[in-house]
Amino acid sequence: MAAEGDTAQEYVPKKKNKEPTETEKRRKKIVPGSLMKAEIRPGGGDARPSDGDQVMYHCTVRTLAGVVVESTRSEYGGKGTAIRQVLGKSKMLLGLLEGLPTMLKGEVAMFKMKPQMHYSEVDCPVSPPSSFPKDDELHFEIEMIDFSKVVSDDLGVIKKVIDDGQGWESPREPYEVKAWISAKTGDDKVILPPKHGEPYFFTIGKSEVPKGLEMGIGTMTREEKAVIYVTNQYLTESPLMSVVEGFEEVQFEVELIHFTQVRDMLGDGRLIKRRLRDGKGEFPMDCPLQDSLLHVHYKGMLLNEEKTVFIDTRIDNDGQPLEFSSGEGLVPEGFEMCVRLMLPGEVALVTCPPDYAYDKFTRPTNVPEGAHIEWEIELLGFEMPKDWTGLDFQSVMDEAEKIRTTGNRLFKEGKFELAKAKYEKVLREFNHVNPQDDEEGKVFLNTRNLLNLNVAACHLKLGECRKSIETCNKFIGFGTTGNTLGIQLLYNMAWSKLRMAAHFVQKAAGQFLAPHLLLTACFGWLSTSSKRACHRMICDVLVLEANPAHAKALYRRGMAYMEVGDFEEARSDFEMMLKVDKSSELDATAALKKLKQKQQDVEKKARRQFKGLFDKKPGEIADAGTDERGEVQSTTENQKNGDVEDSNGTDTDDVEDVADAPREGLFSLLWPTGRRLFSALGLQRCTIL
Repeated sequence: MAAEGDTAQEYVPKKKNKEPTETEKRRKKIVPGSLMKAEIRPGGGDARPSDGDQVMYHCTVRTLAGVVVESTRSEYGGKGTAIRQVLGKSKMLLGLLEGLPTMLKGEVAMFKMKPQMHYSEVDCPVSPPSSFPKDDELHFEIEMIDFSKVVSDDLGVIKKVIDDGQGWESPREPYEVKAWISAKTGDDKVILPPKHGEPYFFTIGKSEVPKGLEMGIGTMTREEKAVIYVTNQYLTESPLMSVVEGFEEVQFEVELIHFTQVRDMLGDGRLIKRRLRDGKGEFPMDCPLQDSLLHVHYKGMLLNEEKTVFIDTRIDNDGQPLEFSSGEGLVPEGFEMCVRLMLPGEVALVTCPPDYAYDKFTRPTNVPEGAHIEWEIELLGFEMPKDWTGLDFQSVMDEAEKIRTTGNRLFKEGKFELAKAKYEKVLREFNHVNPQDDEEGKVFLNTRNLLNLNVAACHLKLGECRKSIETCNKFIGFGTTGNTLGIQLLYNMAWSKLRMAAHFVQKAAGQFLAPHLLLTACFGWLSTSSKRACHRMICDVLVLEANPAHAKALYRRGMAYMEVGDFEEARSDFEMMLKVDKSSELDATAALKKLKQKQQDVEKKARRQFKGLFDKKPGEIADAGTDERGEVQSTTENQKNGDVEDSNGTDTDDVEDVADAPREGLFSLLWPTGRRLFSALGLQRCTIL
């Protein structure tokens, strides 16, 4: 712990360095002058092989005197078969690993290698042939015959690009593809002749073409031409062609004409977006992924035999497009999810299930309940939200207030996920806001505090009680798990209040501690549970004393603790509310009453569950008593929706129950503090054997 006046050092977690691959480790061994290249015959094109590509090359090794040591060419005693290897995956000499990626197709080059660049490399993965002069400097003559993309790691599917395509997007499941396809064996026997008329049409993922062919097409772009080599293990039966017998490999010549982007938005086949017309721009960079003002035309149809149209903005809206702001729940959820992934000018056909259409949204009069919907949507354009960069402080706060007000409206409408997203968006933007004076700092902190409280309220409504507790802990400035750096900063700020702090330390430690030993004691002498108790008491008193508005955070956290069954923690927060903010007495008293009732309900349920368990003689089976109706009925209360924080208001509404309290064991009920004690020691459960 730093002495008075010292500045607390900021802790910055170290980033874990990515472990280098074996190839990267080998390349680090290369020293200048150990590998030299001379071009004998230039190659063609601009493409060069890279890691993961299969390369085909002839190799002839000579001494510096010109004596041939070994070769793949028949004229020098070789078999006449070119070498096939995969860069970065196959075992090869270090000099070739570094030199082959520099070559063009058809190029012939001479590489002069020091011994450490071929077989004399330490831990070389390739063993030298017998009587090979591995300790000599040698010439490697390489002819790059061809290289191609490896689709499957076992080399069962390989793609050779003939003509490059356009764009970067490739088809994947469940995209719809149009392509010209023909096939022949390695000895040029035609299996699938070229088709005339219309190209083949199929859907990725439906086994409508052989598996290996589908894998290869999945790496192609629009208008690309390629030859895909598929071994027999990937030649599965399909409507395109039957299983080919007696051939180890089939060559497919493919020209990818077009593919339709089809997206399974939920992953279960219920919400499908099918692109009918391409838009302008690059996907997804030019899509309205962020909350924006959208302009769309759409036609809504029922998924029945007649495809009944219930709305068409070009007819029913005087030809005016629909304008709405995304992220505000103004259109059905499935509608907005799909529009966010559209490009300007794109037309898409969306098939939507009832729960993402109108079952949870205002339903048009001519749409029956539980109806499956089909929308044809055209995104005319969108307007991005205002960029805060360059705005003065007041303008930033005005924009933040607009978004927060929208979040409050969504919260009151029960759209808690959308409301939380609005609050969190402002909090992210606040990371780049720097108030210039004390007055601006006060306004900024007040707004940020309200946003954090609202996020906690959203978590509570969504049943995410632990997240609500964590958010409140950040706001209050202390987490029950303990944060050494946070406490260190807190102690530095609270040095002038050592008497008060010492009182709480002594209370937690059960012994007298002189003020000058206070900081050492907190982090050295006290047990873990005592340190946590000390941390919490100091934080609650000092921080809450500085800002009574933290009582609202205590209320949120107390309600969350109550929902997850931490009754002692909840009681502590509600009682602290009474101490720090007299105006919250009504809320705190009501919360304590509710807490007492809920705890009684849990205890009644436990008594029924363990009724008769200890009344049996040894050897007898005791049946745990249960309510004949199953669960114990809990008392019901008329509750109002918990409101969110306004800049000039106080949260006085109760918070709805959003999760049932977890089951408490008998041990925890008889000794509530015991559970927290064992938890602090790292023992989450205590089992009686």
